[in-house]
Amino acid sequence: MLLDKLLTYERHTSSGTYLEGVTGLRAVAALWVLMFHSWGISHGPPVQIPLPLDAHLGVTYLFSAGGLGVDIFFVISGFLLSLPWIQARPARETLKQIPKFYGRRLLRIIPAYYAVIFFLLYAFLLGMEPYPSTWHVFVQVFMLNGLLDVLNIDSYLMNLVFWTLHAEIAFYVFLPFIALAAHRIGWKTVIIAMIAFSVVFRWWLFDRFHATDFFKMHFLYSMPGCLGQFAIGIACACLFARDKTIQNTTCRMPRRILLPAGWSFWLGIAILLVIARVLDLRGDMLAKGDLFYTISPLISAAGAAAIIIGVIRQSRTAIRALANPVMIFLGTISYSMYVWHLILLGVVNKSGILEPFVGIDRLLRTVIFAFPLILLVSYGSYWWVERPFLKIRHHAPEIRGAFTTKHAIWLLAGCGAAMTALAALTNWALRP
Repeated sequence: MLLDKLLTYERHTSSGTYLEGVTGLRAVAALWVLMFHSWGISHGPPVQIPLPLDAHLGVTYLFSAGGLGVDIFFVISGFLLSLPWIQARPARETLKQIPKFYGRRLLRIIPAYYAVIFFLLYAFLLGMEPYPSTWHVFVQVFMLNGLLDVLNIDSYLMNLVFWTLHAEIAFYVFLPFIALAAHRIGWKTVIIAMIAFSVVFRWWLFDRFHATDFFKMHFLYSMPGCLGQFAIGIACACLFARDKTIQNTTCRMPRRILLPAGWSFWLGIAILLVIARVLDLRGDMLAKGDLFYTISPLISAAGAAAIIIGVIRQSRTAIRALANPVMIFLGTISYSMYVWHLILLGVVNKSGILEPFVGIDRLLRTVIFAFPLILLVSYGSYWWVERPFLKIRHHAPEIRGAFTTKHAIWLLAGCGAAMTALAALTNWALRP
């Protein structure tokens, strides 16, 4: 019953089968990252699939390359978020839409993010990790890490997966202004410039800091370092707009580069499999100073883009694989699954329940013990934390009365301030 309600709500707020397919692709990205971290806390055992005649198919590289799921997330964000901005409009109208856009994005990502931080503040108090300083909690709550990194000021991540949210937030901030530039000089020019800037930025980091200040290499994961993946998602949106012949658009992307829908989907799968294998063979490229790392995210992003094109052009295989009820369900709760999974994997790992096991047995037990917990918590997080704010975001004009509805952003800001005050009080109480 609850699953039916969730799927009904998702379809009601969607824009057709293509968006359901993209939701399914979001599930693939979340599950891939989850596989990667499950494999990591199992100490990276080799994973093989038994075949007839005592043969085995090695698939370890699919687990070790789970970080590609983040590239898929960025491409999806670039695709979905740029669609409303592609239609040409006067600059004054674009500027008027910016506050509403920012508000909608905050209502989308902040509630679950704050729920995780609130949980961690208590988990750290109970000894899960050293309790963070008030300053670090303040920085985390108001997502200032990216800005502080640029200013070379100490920052801190309460949850390692939060780095992607900081890159996303920076993209949200700049997207309206990217659209303003694109309405003047064309989306194709802007997309090429974004990709070129990303590659040059990543190459500059390698050339300038790899041998002298390795700490600065974490800027590879900042918004400028990930700009190419977002740009490829925007290119998908332009192709979609052109293919749907949306009127009054500034896109000038040629149709002739589009493959048949089925071919595009399978090409995307092939690209992701190949780049995952290449990354496995090249090893730790960051530590080695391998410059292939400067372009590899664009290759995986191209694979994700090919899959999205297959979905939006109604490939039967893509729709069956990604727009089915299971994948839509997992894609719907994928954001909560993403922000909660590493914490819950840590809880299972620290519980000692995995200690008797090693190798592939440890990985299997991690899946058995952790995955149901992750799905349960993620579903609860979506239903009771995300969804109420999504209803406000989608139906704000129809909902009347409550202060929390009319001033949801201020409510979230108050929650952030309250958590910072809670951290200050706790640090004061814990001091010797």
